[in-house]
Amino acid sequence: MSPNQPTDDLRVRRTRKLLRDALVSLMAERGFEAITVQDLAERAMINRATFYRHYRDKADLLERCMDDVFAELEASLAPPPPVLGRPAWPLLADNLTLLFEHVAAYAPLYHLLLGERGAGAFVARARAALAAAGARRWEAMRPALADPLAPPEMTLGFIASAVLGALTWWLEAGQPTDPATAARHLLTLITVGPYRALGMPVA
Repeated sequence: MSPNQPTDDLRVRRTRKLLRDALVSLMAERGFEAITVQDLAERAMINRATFYRHYRDKADLLERCMDDVFAELEASLAPPPPVLGRPAWPLLADNLTLLFEHVAAYAPLYHLLLGERGAGAFVARARAALAAAGARRWEAMRPALADPLAPPEMTLGFIASAVLGALTWWLEAGQPTDPATAARHLLTLITVGPYRALGMPVA
């Protein structure tokens, strides 16, 4: 390894952090579509050539930000239970709490990307990531489960959209509850359904 390698790595990490921070702050001001590479370079106090050494364009910067966030999210979730047949609710509750804690840790980024000034690509990718995470856990537990009552892909997509909607509301409302309480409310919505959660009679 070159004697300068640690210094070079530190410089790369610092530059990328400056650019990601610049992306978040500029999105808060004007939205993703209105941002230019020149805007990002000026806010990060680097030149355009330095930007292009790290990213192809602003979409690539956003994509890499999403890569990092989703990788950390997936790493934070608990795997399926090792013993098939164990009730799934405690594991689901724990994972939902971890999810809300993860979103709270990245609240400024999630609030922007899921809000009106965000990027549509992020919402679609977040929904797909949540559905994929749910599918992996469902497949692992499938031998111990009853037959599905609806197409699994439809159900997993429905749950992913519901989770994303709940997270968006929680952020826009200013995180009115702690992550564990928010997770408990969301688990109620998932397990008993929205009508019963609203107190409406269901046949």
